Formats: sequence, structure tokens, C-alpha cells
Amino acid sequence: DRDKTGKAVWLMQGADDRPVKPWKGSSVAPVDVLFVGGIGYGRGSFIRELKRYSFNHIRSGCYDSYLEHNIRSAKIVVAPDTPVTDRYWSNRVYNMLKCQAYLLHPYSSGLSAQYGTTITMYQDREQLHHFIRQALLADREYRDAEALIGHERTMRQHTYAHRCAQLVATVKERLL
Repeated sequence: DRDKTGKAVWLMQGADDRPVKPWKGSSVAPVDVLFVGGIGYGRGSFIRELKRYSFNHIRSGCYDSYLEHNIRSAKIVVAPDTPVTDRYWSNRVYNMLKCQAYLLHPYSSGLSAQYGTTITMYQDREQLHHFIRQALLADREYRDAEALIGHERTMRQHTYAHRCAQLVATVKERLL
């Protein structure tokens, strides 16, 4: 953001485009709301507020087939409101959408530019809870259809292969 030279390039993270192998472990109990992430960055109150729902919080070690299994066992996946800015958000968004999460994410103008209305973004916790209540009233088919739209957009535009292609194109452009 502070670069005035025009030399810095903003290159975002992405999703791994390799297929996820089926989960072979034990099943997890279905929940309404899932949050995968640590408790740092002042997230304690965020996590406490989510405990009013049927809620699963996985602090770490949740990847690949285990992540996908947990997402499919939850009605809604939430992303925390911190740290998020207009130019920074976690790679969580790409990983969750790859696994077809019905994701509620804090608003970021940069993320909005990438996804538009493909994902539901909340402005504050009051709006987050409103969106959670709405999503819980919706049927599974609606949430699944919305999750599929996010998944398809991610796989079409936001994988590591796409990011590498952008990086190579930028290097070629600058060197020629």
C-alpha cells in the first residue's frame, strides 16, 4: 500500500486445484456453524459469540479431506472478522470455497472485487448473526447451490495455478 514506485505487485493466495481424496476417518457430528482457525488476533469474543449456535471450532490441523468432511458436516462456515482489511484476508476464503463451504466472510473491498456477490460478506457482528439466522432458515439445497457457485468461481479464477500464471505474466511484462 505504501509503495510509490509502481514496482510492487499485489499477488494474492489461492486454492490448491488438486482434488481432495475422500475422508476415511470417523464422521463428525453435524453442526450449524463451523469456524476453522486459531484464537489469536483478538478472536476470543468472536468465538464466544458463535457458541450460541450448534458450533464446531477447529483450532488447527484441519486440511484436505478432513477439512472437506467438516465443511460438509456444517450448514455454515464463518470467517473471523480479524485480521481483515481491504487488501488483506486469509487464504481461508479460497480453501473453504474450494471445499464447497457456504461461507460468511467479513467485508473487504479487495475480496469483493474478486468475488462480487458470489459470497455473503458481513459488515459487523450484528450483520453476521443476521446472516447466520437467515442461512439456518434456508434449506440445504439453497446453501449447497450457493456454495457450489463459490466453489466454481474459485476453481475457475482463484487457484495457485492462476496466481502462478499471473506472476509469470507480470514478470514477462516487466522484463520486455
